[in-house]
Amino acid sequence: MLAFLRSNSDPHSDFPDWKFSDHAISAMRSAVEEAHRFHHEWLGSEHLLLGFYRIAKSDAAEVLGQFSIAFESLNAAIESIHGICPVMITKPHLDRTTEHRNVIRHSIYEAHALGHLEIGTGHLLLGMLRDRCDAFEYLARFQVATSELELQIVQRMNSTEKRR
Repeated sequence: MLAFLRSNSDPHSDFPDWKFSDHAISAMRSAVEEAHRFHHEWLGSEHLLLGFYRIAKSDAAEVLGQFSIAFESLNAAIESIHGICPVMITKPHLDRTTEHRNVIRHSIYEAHALGHLEIGTGHLLLGMLRDRCDAFEYLARFQVATSELELQIVQRMNSTEKRR
């Protein structure tokens, strides 16, 4: 379940100098659970997007909630594209996709640019917008105005984040 905490699934293995918030770590754990639920061998941005919904009071979940995208609808859209693999995955570690790693890289850039002390779910969501990854495409399917989403997430984070 916590495979992202080891080897190439650990965001800290690529980015040891950055601290991830408790909400961000919980969202990444939830993303691993979502990948397992779909029986996927990889951890992608679409799993992380679903993981945000599991962390009710996180910046990402709060802002996504303002756009009226139900977890069930998003889940169904992801299932329609990627499907549920018929065989349960037995690999001890999920492979992070390149886009998942890029989302984390972009989120670090966003936290740095905003002068924040740690990477939160809002920074991860901004990383998705910057990378234009699969998760970004799912948001577009639900006709989310990404510029409005970006504005809302930055406003929320600026009102709650500690600064460098």
